[in-house]
Amino acid sequence: KKGTASGRISSTTDPGQRHGRKSKSTSFTGSKASVATDIESQIIVAADVISGDAPDNQDALDLVKQAEANTGLTVLEPLGDCAYGDGGTRQTFADAGRTLIAKVPKDANRHGVFLKSAFNINLDRLQVRCPAGQTTVRYDVDDYGAKIFRFGSMCLGCLLRRMCTHSVKGRTIRVHPQENLLQIARAFQRSEAGRIHLRKRVVAEHSLARLATLAIDRARYLGLA
Repeated sequence: KKGTASGRISSTTDPGQRHGRKSKSTSFTGSKASVATDIESQIIVAADVISGDAPDNQDALDLVKQAEANTGLTVLEPLGDCAYGDGGTRQTFADAGRTLIAKVPKDANRHGVFLKSAFNINLDRLQVRCPAGQTTVRYDVDDYGAKIFRFGSMCLGCLLRRMCTHSVKGRTIRVHPQENLLQIARAFQRSEAGRIHLRKRVVAEHSLARLATLAIDRARYLGLA
């Protein structure tokens, strides 16, 4: 098989290890450390080890609950980086009556066309308006519950078409199932208060850096436990 099979067992002596990535260019084999840090004291109040191929946001709510159990305190404001900023994780926290503060990942722009943020999405009226002023209410629902709004023939003859879509079927916009939560988060991170607040999560990076000086990336044990 070309490439690496998902979930591939990479070690006969430690079968819990998995291939993972820190970035597109940097890979590793092992596990991931997940920590929760108190902002004021910078004390690590919860820690977990997750599979090397697991997403960083796996069991994020459980980590918050562990922090509360360890400290006997209530976590008022869970704060994470953009790895925790997806709609699914936000919904998990919202369902638990908690507000997660995390940066929303940037829009993907692989074809040099207008980003999704250039479109006005009205969730109350279930309509999307494009940069040229055209509005569509036509949409399909995909297997994940997202609404795919289609402009179709509205794109024919549009002066902005080259900057908007290369598809002969016209532009489409995918509206996330948790789009309302993402819109609120985007508005917060664009505000001055939001930018200042989101910088506070750097203390978690400092905690991981201190753990690295203690050789956490070279654990002397086998297994996640």
